Amino acid sequence: MTRIVPAIKVSEGKFVFYETWKWLLLHCFLPALPIGSSGQLFDEFDEVTGKLTYMGHEQDYIAAALIALQEEDNKFVAAVLPRPIKYSEATEAISALIHVAPAYAAPEAGEAWEGENDAGCVPVYHGLDEKDRQRLMKDVGDAYVRAAVAMAAKAEAEEEAVGLTSTESVEIPEFKELIGIDPSVYRQINAALAAGKQHLMLYGPPGTGKTSLAQLVAGVLHDAYAMITGSADWSSQDVIGGYQPVGEGRVRFIPGVLLQNFDRPFIIDELNRCDIDKVIGPLFTVLSEQKTTLPYRTDVGEEKSPAFVILPKPKPGAEEHEFAPKPGWRIIATINSIDKAALYQMSFALTRRFGWIYVDVPSDLQNFLLALMRKWNIVGEESSPTGEMALTRIWRAVNGVRVIGPAPILDMLKTILAIEGETDFLHAPNNDQATAYLDGFYMYVLPMLDGILQNGAREIAIAVREALGLAEDSEESRALAEHLANLAV
Repeated sequence: MTRIVPAIKVSEGKFVFYETWKWLLLHCFLPALPIGSSGQLFDEFDEVTGKLTYMGHEQDYIAAALIALQEEDNKFVAAVLPRPIKYSEATEAISALIHVAPAYAAPEAGEAWEGENDAGCVPVYHGLDEKDRQRLMKDVGDAYVRAAVAMAAKAEAEEEAVGLTSTESVEIPEFKELIGIDPSVYRQINAALAAGKQHLMLYGPPGTGKTSLAQLVAGVLHDAYAMITGSADWSSQDVIGGYQPVGEGRVRFIPGVLLQNFDRPFIIDELNRCDIDKVIGPLFTVLSEQKTTLPYRTDVGEEKSPAFVILPKPKPGAEEHEFAPKPGWRIIATINSIDKAALYQMSFALTRRFGWIYVDVPSDLQNFLLALMRKWNIVGEESSPTGEMALTRIWRAVNGVRVIGPAPILDMLKTILAIEGETDFLHAPNNDQATAYLDGFYMYVLPMLDGILQNGAREIAIAVREALGLAEDSEESRALAEHLANLAV
């Protein structure tokens, strides 16, 4: 919206700015203009074609209107003028100076939109007249509808022309190497992909195989992928890009790791370890299939040079300053549910742009451990325990207080074998094996329990002691209880 104040010629070479008279010049844009400042001006306006430039970019607008704010018979009187000038005459003169060429504005080819005169001048609406205000709102609303429909049809035609959209359906199989992943996880991933959800969030307890699953899913979706791990030190410059020195006192925009991998699945492991909204905030509008403009120019020293933009989809003939994700790009992120409340939070605006898949611990802990030990040839195919294994009892007790996935338990198992290679996991451990169990517990499970409640610490201490057959007053039992109590709050 631009305010217009007239300069009235009262004699040769002399003009008077008559601030009593005002008009508003309205331009409507779709999509919205890039973020600027209140002092940012339109420039290079062509009064014949209606084209204008904003922040170095030629902008198409979808509607324009001149809004009169005074009574039509209001007069400007000056002794040097042969007669008074009416406000309506000034309105007509201003309208004649401003020609319009709004994109998608005509309802049909060659047909003028409501209010536009034959000369293509800006249409006039009288702001003091209720019917004219209603007419303005209707015309502007109609223009947005026409523009949205036309832009969608144009984008679809461009995609078909250059083959940007793949209709090939990809089925994510159940990965046999990931023992313990519930079939519902694969079902939900495939449902999200079939429903057109581009980005996936795998969340759940630590150690459930989320990172491995993300890599395997990315490998099915594309022949290459990129992966990074979240960090509190990240900034938007690291991920999206920003100005960096390039030598000889010069700086220029350098794309971040995400823009460098805009052609393949992009895995962000432990996403909530970074300030998520700040780091990938510029992608909000892109994830909503809208263009976003970055606060960086192609030429740092030239105010009118184009700003870098991220387009929601590729377009034919994209320029150097225009980034767009290729068809194979998507974000696959992981979050540990234990850390979810303790680390950086994700806004609802970003949350709803992902398909969220919960990756839980195995539903049957005993059978999971048996299947893995048979696969690793630790126990025979026909071997079975007479009751619940010590490792199962320990894992179950821990999960009763804080749920953890298989990874720490499997590390514990490997450590027990490294210390006592002849351990029989199907039967109660002897004294030496119990010590190996405790070593593995201290190394891999205990660190996962920081911040548990005192009651939970006591419950785990009792369960581990009983699973290993330790006496309540033994030195090992006292040390175990003390270690857990030190972590509790």
